[in-house]
Amino acid sequence: MADASAAHAPAEFVLGPADQDATLAAALRRRLPGRSWSDVKRLCESGKVLVDGQRVLDAAARISDGQRIEIRMTAPRPRPEIPDFSVVFEDPHLLVIEKPAGISSVPYDRKETGTAMDLIREAWRRAGRKATATPLYIVHRIDKDTSGLLCFARTRLGERRLHVVFQRHEADREYVAVAHGRVESRRIESVLAVRTRSASTCRRPATPWSARPSTSVTFSPPAGGRSRRRVCCCTRRRWASTTRSPASAWISAPSHRPTSRRSSPSWRAPVAEQPATPTMRSALATIVEAMRAAYGPDAQKAHQLPDNGHDPTFIERTAPVLEFLYAKYFRVRMIGIEHVPLAGPALLVANHSGGLPYDGAMLIYGIYREHPLHRRLRALVANFAFHSGWMASVVAKIGGVRASQETAQPLLSDGNLVGVFPEGLKGVGKMYRERYRLARFGRGGFARLARQAQVPLLPVAIVGAEEIHPIVGKITSLAAPLGIPYIPITPTFPWLGPLGLLPVPTKWTIQIGAPIPPPPPVADDPDGTTRKAEEVRSAIDTMIAALLAQRRSVIFG
Repeated sequence: MADASAAHAPAEFVLGPADQDATLAAALRRRLPGRSWSDVKRLCESGKVLVDGQRVLDAAARISDGQRIEIRMTAPRPRPEIPDFSVVFEDPHLLVIEKPAGISSVPYDRKETGTAMDLIREAWRRAGRKATATPLYIVHRIDKDTSGLLCFARTRLGERRLHVVFQRHEADREYVAVAHGRVESRRIESVLAVRTRSASTCRRPATPWSARPSTSVTFSPPAGGRSRRRVCCCTRRRWASTTRSPASAWISAPSHRPTSRRSSPSWRAPVAEQPATPTMRSALATIVEAMRAAYGPDAQKAHQLPDNGHDPTFIERTAPVLEFLYAKYFRVRMIGIEHVPLAGPALLVANHSGGLPYDGAMLIYGIYREHPLHRRLRALVANFAFHSGWMASVVAKIGGVRASQETAQPLLSDGNLVGVFPEGLKGVGKMYRERYRLARFGRGGFARLARQAQVPLLPVAIVGAEEIHPIVGKITSLAAPLGIPYIPITPTFPWLGPLGLLPVPTKWTIQIGAPIPPPPPVADDPDGTTRKAEEVRSAIDTMIAALLAQRRSVIFG
């Protein structure tokens, strides 16, 4: 629009007395009647405006009488200035840079630019290298206001290996900060800081910053700990209290005395017990505890609890069990995780199967495990799961909510990822002979939800779950007392008793497709949601067919 606005404007003019001390944008608007401030601002930012022969990008720049303004529509866009950063290490699998402060590690919005990844690609472009042909995968991040080493993977193999390293905290790390007071070199075992906004920890100290003594501190957390640790320091602007778990580390300080009068540090770290790393036994105990919580005099329904009973720590505490099922038992391969946004809401639409809903649990854990920011998926679950207390408690804690517009809309408004299985019970209870034949997607309720919230739709195809419980028949008369819609009959159940409920260890593939835009918010287009629902269903069906064509074995993939 800026180009169009300047198409009929004078190519060159001289400012008069009325333009003295005015902004460049104001002068341009006088010569471009009917155009908005945004139009003239974009004109300047794109490098099309010259003042006395010099390009001026700031529309708020002050001008004076007698200056010559030129609008040159053929002028190229200015190249962004690359902040001072350096490539520390690079090989076919790994790239490490020294990220400067003030640069985001990853974009938190789709339109955000100037991130560390943008710096790398711009440097490659200026060096004559292919800037977009080489992929870059995010494996960790550091705060925007923090400088330091930032790693990117250049291959999928490197991404998987680095994810393991950072997830298990096997890398040696060292942080440098400035602490107030005199700090002696010693080993500490303590919670360095607790994130809080209470007045006791976040208030500005009464003593002026310039008069407070300070010491350069190096913090070296040990490798091997699974809890996330980050340096804590106090800056002039705010407290950087950034650790959430106890840490055992070496703190070293220089031998010279503080630059001002000696005093004790103004902040003392509270001491807490070291949390135990989750084990298979503790994870199973957590699941059993969640089942028991649904019974007893103090039991509450999931919808009566805050956030519908969701426990953000449940996945971490049950990670050994989920990791065994995901990586060892079903050997899940996740494709297309890059389509899941780094921030903001999205609606994931997946096929449903398996007799028992293992696919929902694996999708929730897979996104948490594979996503660079470990995002949580809130799944919309059929009502029958909340009729049985033990099942409702576990489903709610892992992130499931009752499937309805009333529960889904607030989750999307808060920026959550929401998963939906439109096949519902028909998908879970499909006979083995009907495997990978998508059932009807209801009345397109998920498409109406996407239209109301205006969030993208991500089609998800799950291959491998259809064979874990080959259903050859159903018993419905005895299922009602158990709070389930049916009792499946498989080649192993009920003939082998409880052992017959063990799923077949098939090889799974979960593919997340490219985002599909939501239906337009047009009230007079009732068929728009139906067409969008069919478009998503067709995308899932196409992905399933492609994955089945590539698969050679049900067990080995």
